[in-house]
Amino acid sequence: MPESAAVIIEFATQGAYVRVSAFDPASMTEVTIVGAANAPRAYLETLVLRQLERTIA
Repeated sequence: MPESAAVIIEFATQGAYVRVSAFDPASMTEVTIVGAANAPRAYLETLVLRQLERTIA
């Protein structure tokens, strides 16, 4: 995934969990992870971006 690529990230909290989705408009690819709602937002964002990179590669 190029550095300049714009990625859309969405956080949806339900109870003790948060669903984090990342969408790459250039490749029309979306991935989703589930984590603890009390996990740091930056950590969850890093995880979902890594998952997106692995999926696109």
